[in-house]
Amino acid sequence: MSALMQDDRPNESSDRGPRNRGAETSSVRRAMPIFSMLVVVAVGVIMPLRNSFNFYYWDDTAGAAVGVWQRIAEQILAGHLPLLQIDMWRGGNFAAESATGLFNPVMVGLMLGTYPIDNLALAISVAKFALFFIMAIGAYFLARAYGARPWASAIMGAVLPISGYNLFMDGTAWINGTAIMAFTPWLWWSVKRYVEGRTPIFVVVLMVYLLGSTGNPYGLLAAAAVIAACCIEAGIQKNWKAFRTIVLAGALGALACVLIYLPFVLTSSVGVRADSTTFNDEFFSPNLSDIMGLSTGSFQIYVRAFGLPYFTVPVAYLAWFVMPLLPWIKYKSLAKGWKIWSSAIAFGIFYLFLVLGPSNLGMFRWPLRLIPFFYLALLLIFTLALDKGWGKDKFKLRASLSFGIVIFGVWLAWSDRPGPWKWHALFALVTLILVALFVWRRPTGRQLFMFLGITTLLVLFMQTSFMKTNDNVANYNFPQSRSAMKSNFDAKYKGLTVVVANRDTLPAGALAPDRAWKDILFGNMFAAVGVESTTSYSGIGFTKLDNALCASYYGGSCVDAWASLWQKPAGSSFVLADMMRVQTVVRWNDPVPESPGSPHGTDVTSPPAPEGWTKVSEDNQVSVYTRDAPFEFEEGRVSTHGADVQVNSNVSLSDTRETANVSATDGNDRIVSFARLNWPGYTATLDDNSIPVMTGPAGLLQVEVPAGTQKKDLVLSFTPPGFTAGIGALALALLGTIGLEVWDVRRRRKAADVLSNGNSKEIRNRS
Repeated sequence: MSALMQDDRPNESSDRGPRNRGAETSSVRRAMPIFSMLVVVAVGVIMPLRNSFNFYYWDDTAGAAVGVWQRIAEQILAGHLPLLQIDMWRGGNFAAESATGLFNPVMVGLMLGTYPIDNLALAISVAKFALFFIMAIGAYFLARAYGARPWASAIMGAVLPISGYNLFMDGTAWINGTAIMAFTPWLWWSVKRYVEGRTPIFVVVLMVYLLGSTGNPYGLLAAAAVIAACCIEAGIQKNWKAFRTIVLAGALGALACVLIYLPFVLTSSVGVRADSTTFNDEFFSPNLSDIMGLSTGSFQIYVRAFGLPYFTVPVAYLAWFVMPLLPWIKYKSLAKGWKIWSSAIAFGIFYLFLVLGPSNLGMFRWPLRLIPFFYLALLLIFTLALDKGWGKDKFKLRASLSFGIVIFGVWLAWSDRPGPWKWHALFALVTLILVALFVWRRPTGRQLFMFLGITTLLVLFMQTSFMKTNDNVANYNFPQSRSAMKSNFDAKYKGLTVVVANRDTLPAGALAPDRAWKDILFGNMFAAVGVESTTSYSGIGFTKLDNALCASYYGGSCVDAWASLWQKPAGSSFVLADMMRVQTVVRWNDPVPESPGSPHGTDVTSPPAPEGWTKVSEDNQVSVYTRDAPFEFEEGRVSTHGADVQVNSNVSLSDTRETANVSATDGNDRIVSFARLNWPGYTATLDDNSIPVMTGPAGLLQVEVPAGTQKKDLVLSFTPPGFTAGIGALALALLGTIGLEVWDVRRRRKAADVLSNGNSKEIRNRS
């Protein structure tokens, strides 16, 4: 890969004299922009940690990603591909969740590389730092591919990762967004390099797959946008051969991603993603005035967000210098080469329209999350402008415009949130001083990078002093030590544990290691410490189970779940807790009314144990109940069965395979229930003959044993729907990529030969 990224190689020599020393000096000089850029990024991403070491261990990162990353790494190191984790229930269908990154080589590498770190906050922070560095280097090489000089390119690479949304929103909460933003410049770079004949076409296919295999549809959208934008650029330059090849490469990359998205599509019918509609409620929907404040460091845009009608962090911020320096750009010089960077225009316009679009557009929602992609295009064009130098005429007009732009940006910030006016004034003063220093010195090259890099960090320091953490999203404040959590829960709960608690109704201050997290966990954190629980985070969920336990997306449940556990679902002879093989119930003792009709009254915080259960502990936080009698088969997951069925043996061989030896009379009560959710993809055989699987109460998998069965083996197997087709698509994509690469190499060689022969003939004619 280093060879692919090399701009120009020095002549190699076996000499070890002055020429070699000169080459070494030249290599160091070429590396300095990248090294300096990474130093700025490192300082920038570490800076927020001075306020909270949990800055990157926040919201969905803590609630969803950490548990999944821990489980995937654990399973892969044990030699398993974790397509289904039944102990995680609603959140355990990794094949259907897609966004786990299970098939993304970079993300899996980060999972495995950080798994040995016991401190989960540190582990996920290290992973995010790596993604920020990948983003920075990708942005650098993208700018270089478009002709920007090294130090100007380093400015782009330094700014992008530590800009507002990338750092304060995706960086804090949504690691998949960070990964997509990290890989997007690399795809763009590979396409540009291919068009110029400097990178093989298979690299383009690989980069499309890298983006798509994050498992997030926004990755596919970004890949499609890059391919389309580069095709527009190739078309403008009338390079139709490159146009066709880029399209084919994009199609092959998308074909490889069928493996990741087809199981999600074919599973969505049982979850919350079954219907994706288009509507607008202004949630996460910025407008043009919000974007116009992209250089105002104190701008907390007044846009509907989680918990508040405004953002507590500068999500629309890009860099302090972009807007104020616009008057100093040499637009005529920049515009002369517009065809060369027309892909940036197309890419930027596309994402600008999406950012200003409705809050929900099919499966794509919350347009603010697309603002980094618009900024990527804007920053690329601005970087190219840096290389053209600065206008020197009309000094007073340019200076006045810069002053006006700064004041206008601060006015927008104050208009949205007048309260922190002192901070607005401070940011305005500092920005004006920085603009004045720039106009006075007008640095170029390395000096320009040093000036903009250091001042970018200065502004970031001010931002993280004013806006310390992202308070729009949840700070779970989970314990950081995996081993300590595991030690705490190892002997505390046995078997399937159902937690009846809701994050939103816990008392103030309860989300702390020495409070709630002593007894319960939310999201996927139980998976990180090895506790089987229905409490898990899921992007798709399982609607029937969620309804039965009134479960939220992060796994919390309302108090009605307590009553549901002890009730017999319609058409069943067993209570739900028995059908699910629940062995432990942990109930938060908040003084909230119980479900209507409860025999314990309406103001009981710790009801007595139901029949067949014992209340083993009760304190000022939770009550813990355990089942008295063990289940019949400890190694299996058969939970209940009808009176006309006999289960002779039952063993769960793995998460995806289970066997039971069964017999049945001629009666009608021949249903066998398993403590497994009936995800699409399950099949059942009885002595190798297929029989139907059914969805029972709370989404549980059920099988009706045929009448007259005598000691036959019932086998359950799970393969994600579309997985076989996905493997086939991946194989076709691989073969197609090989074929495309061979064809393209031959085409280029033939074109080179024709050109060489033509030149030879011309030389002979002249002689």
